[in-house]
Amino acid sequence: MAAFGHLYVDGGSTAQTITCGTPAAMTGFTTAGEASTQDGNLKVQVVAASDKITVKKGRYFVNFDVSGYVDVTSDLADLTAKLYTDNATAATFAAYAGLSARGSFGEIDAYGHLGFSGVIEITADSADLKVYVDASFAAIDSSETTVDFYPVHAQLTVLALV
Repeated sequence: MAAFGHLYVDGGSTAQTITCGTPAAMTGFTTAGEASTQDGNLKVQVVAASDKITVKKGRYFVNFDVSGYVDVTSDLADLTAKLYTDNATAATFAAYAGLSARGSFGEIDAYGHLGFSGVIEITADSADLKVYVDASFAAIDSSETTVDFYPVHAQLTVLALV
């Protein structure tokens, strides 16, 4: 059986302020869900307090979904979510090419959804996986520079491929 891990929030109500043009690690995951360490080496470890899943070298199927709303007054807000990785020798997280999604969220309390899934390969001995979120506005003349994003339901699932 392959190792897996699951991190989620269900019924979240905490806002995360996102500065437009500055990707930020998505916070608000509240629960370390189901996890398996069948490989005996803790190949997939869920750390809810740090909003991350740590994996060992290998290939993984990654799935991310979020639904929530934004609190903006002027226009539609576009949110982009990307998978970021960090390994023990890197000082910062970097976007993993190909795993991202973009969605539009309406004015005050209008729900939106976005998600991505795909296969990744980790070549370092271990890596942390996080979702980063960025925001922009559909209207060029928008004077708003931040978005309050409320992830109500979100999950990040990682499955080791044998």
